[in-house]
Amino acid sequence: MPIFYSRDLVNWTLLSHVLTRKEQLTFLHPENTRGTVGIFAPVIGYHEGFFYVITTNVSSQTNFLVKATNPEGPWSDPILSIRITNLPFQATGH
Repeated sequence: MPIFYSRDLVNWTLLSHVLTRKEQLTFLHPENTRGTVGIFAPVIGYHEGFFYVITTNVSSQTNFLVKATNPEGPWSDPILSIRITNLPFQATGH
């Protein structure tokens, strides 16, 4: 999952990838060694010194979040949640 940066929404620079270590990927679908059906609808937010990325893992039908103090990483191991509530920032989108 790439993280890009832009000052003008025209020119973009790749900063990092959120899931970069093998141990971060084991939760995606342990029985399926070929990978995942997909990760959909990520949202990024910032609150009290941390960047958060929250997304849905379709294979396991769960949500997860990762966090970092810098968008260039390193990013934490995924924190799994069946239902994420009480976010430290408002995550909306359509």
